[in-house]
Amino acid sequence: MKKIVLFILLSAFMLSSCSADKGPDFSEFVKSETENHESSFYTVITNEETGEEFFELKKQEIPVQSIIQKEYSDKLSSLSEFDYESLNEDEKLLYDILKRDYETKKSGAKYILYDDILSSETGVHISLVNSLCDFEIKDKADAEKYLSLYEDVKGFIDSVIAYEKNRSDAGITRHKNDAEMIVSDCLSIAENPERIMSAFEKKLKNINITDAERKELISKHNEITKEIFVPSFNKLARETEKLPTRTSGGLCSLPEGKEYYAKKISSFYGKEINTDEIIKNLDNDLYYYEGIFLSTASSFPETFYEDNFGIEIPYSSVEEILPDYLKKAENNFPYSEKFVPEAEYTSILKFPVMADEKKLTKVKISTVYPINETMDYISSDFFPGGAYRDFIYERYVSDDRRKALKNESFSDGWDMYAKYEMNKLIYGNTPSQTLMNSNSVFWVMIIARVDMGVNYEGWGETEVDNFFKEHNLSVPLAEYYYNLAVQKPFYCIKDYLCFHEITSAKENLKSAYGRGFDEKLFNETVLKNGYLPLDIMNERIISDYKKSVSETEEE
Repeated sequence: MKKIVLFILLSAFMLSSCSADKGPDFSEFVKSETENHESSFYTVITNEETGEEFFELKKQEIPVQSIIQKEYSDKLSSLSEFDYESLNEDEKLLYDILKRDYETKKSGAKYILYDDILSSETGVHISLVNSLCDFEIKDKADAEKYLSLYEDVKGFIDSVIAYEKNRSDAGITRHKNDAEMIVSDCLSIAENPERIMSAFEKKLKNINITDAERKELISKHNEITKEIFVPSFNKLARETEKLPTRTSGGLCSLPEGKEYYAKKISSFYGKEINTDEIIKNLDNDLYYYEGIFLSTASSFPETFYEDNFGIEIPYSSVEEILPDYLKKAENNFPYSEKFVPEAEYTSILKFPVMADEKKLTKVKISTVYPINETMDYISSDFFPGGAYRDFIYERYVSDDRRKALKNESFSDGWDMYAKYEMNKLIYGNTPSQTLMNSNSVFWVMIIARVDMGVNYEGWGETEVDNFFKEHNLSVPLAEYYYNLAVQKPFYCIKDYLCFHEITSAKENLKSAYGRGFDEKLFNETVLKNGYLPLDIMNERIISDYKKSVSETEEE
C-alpha cells in the first residue's frame, strides 16, 4: 500500500480527540495545515512495507469549484471548533491568518481557472526544467529515482495541456504575444536539451558508481530525453498554438475577469479588500511622489537637466560598496554589524549578489557590472533588502508555524522600501537624491496604475495614452506599458501595496512622535512583523512601535 508522505494537506485531522481549549491541540492543528507546503514539482510516495520511495511529478489537476469551496468550508468549520479567547496572542495571530486564508480561497474558488500556470518566462514549463536540473543526486539510488521522475514528464505535460484547454473552453484566453513566447520557450527547450543532459552527467561524476553503471544511467537518460522529454515539449508548443488568443484587452475583458482581478488583489492582502479603495490610495501616492519630483525640479532646474539628475557615484570600485553600506546604515537598521558576511568579488558574469543560503557566511559580488547597477542590486537584493530582510526575520520569528504562513507580498515591498531608504543614506538630503528616488517610486506606481486601469477598469490604449499625457510622460512609452499590463497582469502590484503599507505606518508614527521618531526602531519593527497579511502588518507595526517606546520610557 502506498502512502503520500510529502506535500499533503492533513485536512482530516481528528479534532474529536482533542479539547478545543488546550493550546497544544490548536498547535497541532496549525502544524497539520502548514507542514510540507513547500513548492515542488514532485511528490514522494513510500511503500509502507518496504520503505522504498517513488517519485512522481505533481500533475496539474483540473480544479473543481464545488470541491474547493467544500474543502475550505470544512477547514473553516474545523477552525471554529477552537475557542478563540482561550488562545494566547501568538495563537490568535495564527488563527486570524488561517481564517483569512480559508475565506479568501473559498470565495475565490469560482475564479480558480484564471490562475495562469503557463505564463511566459515564469511558467511551469520553465520551472520544471529548473527543478529537474536542481534535483539532488547523492548516489545511484537517487539517480534511479530521478530517472523515474524524468519519465513522468509526459504525464505532467499532458496535464498542463488539459488544464490549458479547460481554461480556453471557459473563455479564458491569453494574449497572442504571451502565447507566442510560450511556444518559443517550449521549442527552444525541445531543440536544446543539452542543459538538462549535462546537468545529469555532471551530477553522476560526483557519486560513487562504476564506469559501467554511469554509462548505463546516461544511456537511459538520453533515451528518455529523446523519446519523452523532447516530444513532450514539442507537443506543448503545438497544442498552445492551437488555442485561441486575444490581441487586446486586459483581464476585465474576459468572463468575470474583473472579479478575478479584485480577488487576486485581496489575496495579496490576505483578506477581502475594496479594489476601488486601493486605486484611490494609489492615485494619491502617485500624485504625492510626482509632487515631490516636480517641486524639486522647479527649485533646482540645473539639477533636473543634468544627466541622471547629477548623481555622482561615491565609489570607485565595487569592493567599496558593501562596507560603506553597512557603516552608513548602522544607525537606521538593526543588527547590521552582525550581518557582515565574508565578501568574495568575482569577475564571473552572474547575478551581482549571491548569498550562500541563509547562513550568509559568504556573499559573492560580481565586478563586471556598472557600479550603479551593482549598488541597486545590493540595496534591493542583499542589504538592506532581500537577504538581510530574511536574515533578520529568521532571528525575530522563531515560530515555524508562522513562517509557514508567510504572506510573500512583503518581500518585494520591503526591497523597494530598502532601496529607497538606502539611497537617502548614500546620497544624503540633496536635490539629486530627491529627484532620483521620487522618480523611481513614481514609475513603480505608474506601472501599477496602468495595470489596474487596464485589467480592472478596462482601459484601452487611448486611456493609457491620456493617462501618460496627464502626467507629462512620453506617450510612445504608453504602448509598451499597455502591452505589459495585458501580458503580465499584477506586475509591480505587490511592490506598491506593501510599500504603501510600510510608508503609511511610518507617516502615522512620524506624525505621532515628531522629532522623537526612531528610524532604527521603526525598521526593526517592520522586519519582525514582515510576511504578515499586509493590513495586519500595518496595524502591528504601529502598535508594536508604540509599545516599545512606552517600555523604554518606563525604564
